[in-house]
Amino acid sequence: VAEQGQGVGRGVSQGGDELAQGSEDQKAHRAVRLEQGRESRLAQEQGGMTRGGDGGGRGGGRGGGGDVRGGNTGKHKKAAMQEKRQQKATRLEATRKEDELEDERWRLSNMAVAARQPASQSESGGGGEDPEQQQLARSGKDNKLTSLFARDDDLSVQQRRADASRPIDARVREMPLHALHGIDLGLPLRPAWDAGTSAEELEQAEVAAFSAWRASVSRRLASAGVPEASPYERNLEVWRQLWRALEKSSVALVAADARNPLIHLPVSLFRHFAQLGLPVVVCLTKTDLVSAKHVAEWQVYLEAFFREQATTSGSSVVVTTFSTRMYGTDGQWAGANKGAAIRRRLITAKSKGDDERVHAEAARVLELCVSRSCKAREGEGAIPSIGIVGQPNTGKSSLLNALVGAKLASVSRSCGHTKHWQTHLVGREQDGTPPVAQLVDSPGLIYAMAWEGSEALAAPRQLFEVSGLYPIPQIRETFSAVRLLAEHVPLEALYGLALDADEYSEEWSPYALCGAFADKRGYTVEGGGPDLHRAGLEIIRDCVDGFVLLAFLPPKPQLAAGGKLPCLEEAEV
Repeated sequence: VAEQGQGVGRGVSQGGDELAQGSEDQKAHRAVRLEQGRESRLAQEQGGMTRGGDGGGRGGGRGGGGDVRGGNTGKHKKAAMQEKRQQKATRLEATRKEDELEDERWRLSNMAVAARQPASQSESGGGGEDPEQQQLARSGKDNKLTSLFARDDDLSVQQRRADASRPIDARVREMPLHALHGIDLGLPLRPAWDAGTSAEELEQAEVAAFSAWRASVSRRLASAGVPEASPYERNLEVWRQLWRALEKSSVALVAADARNPLIHLPVSLFRHFAQLGLPVVVCLTKTDLVSAKHVAEWQVYLEAFFREQATTSGSSVVVTTFSTRMYGTDGQWAGANKGAAIRRRLITAKSKGDDERVHAEAARVLELCVSRSCKAREGEGAIPSIGIVGQPNTGKSSLLNALVGAKLASVSRSCGHTKHWQTHLVGREQDGTPPVAQLVDSPGLIYAMAWEGSEALAAPRQLFEVSGLYPIPQIRETFSAVRLLAEHVPLEALYGLALDADEYSEEWSPYALCGAFADKRGYTVEGGGPDLHRAGLEIIRDCVDGFVLLAFLPPKPQLAAGGKLPCLEEAEV
């Protein structure tokens, strides 16, 4: 028994020693793990991140280290949010400074461009406008052929923005929209010169003539009681490109958008053609955007108008049509529910027979121009020179590409996309036969126009904006142009918009239309509100592209130019 007791004692003692040794091992292992956890947390804090904030519970099973990491995750999240807000504030401040620098660069660049325009800076007297008090807005890159327009003044922009919530008068939609012949504001004409005229003398004469014309525009507006003219080209260099292109031409091909041809056909332009002895072919373009009946009515009206003018001025004008598409909208879906999307699909679709049809249409227009060329202006043994004239967004470049048979001129909705006059030789076939004509492409510049006697045309700036005759990126406020459209076209139906009375108002207004459009498209500004300006610009672009149709009928006889048709033989003022 004693021996057994001693054996048990030795076993208990050995077991106690083993347990003590195991306890010491566990303590040492736990200490190692805690030390490893501390080192890991220090490394994570120095690296600025933790291994998953949601892993705190997983780490908690490893001796409580996860709880500490979970707490640190919350602190790091808060610090990260603060850092993110600071970065955002820094970006906004940088953007603000960049905008200020851009405004300053714009001002200095505008001064530099205006300094190259002595005519614009030397106008005075005779009731003419003072360009030094009128800021100019440029379109495109800053060079000597940069298009210049009168910049919309701040006070006028603020007043139109304040009027954005005024309800739209939908009753006007029931009245037909007729075009008008504009007030004759003239054209800047190149002074007479000969081989003995030096370059300096010609430069001074051109500057003086351009200055006198710009001063006369203000006088004519004042005498007619019209507050403003449309935006028009104020860069003399661009007008020089037109002068030189017409001097090289023996026949003029004028492109005019069929939706409102008269806005592209100022009477002063045709008086200039008559003075030069140039036969004229007026080509109604984009006929696929309107109905065949609409095109036929305009063709009949213009032919009768120019035929009447030919008896007094001796001008020779014929009217033809051109379109790059075999099938179009035929003027349909102009007021249907969600009609804008349907018209977009029809207009952008390409048919299999389009290329063959365009080739045949271009050949017909080419033969018409060649047959009407003035032989006296061609020169002995020379081929006819067809001067292509037209404002921006009239399909002039598409017409040129079709006549040449290849894409030589790029097509863009930007105003003044074609800058320098250029020539191209064309033939009846593309198999190397001798050319039958030379195309002289002129820049797409914008004429000065104004109207009286029509509320629809009382806002020439907005009319030019929706017609693609003003650079869309330079539009400072869109509400007035949207109002012009909405009073003649049911925009809310075309886009399928719903009026939110709580958010906007109980009646449609330009503000409500732009807001509903922005909400539907998801256009928002920073902060979450609707991007009204972007919405308005897209509506204007849709009108320029024809997805929203604003078309004018031919003028009634009693509405033409204050009750009488303009006469091409009237002398320049």
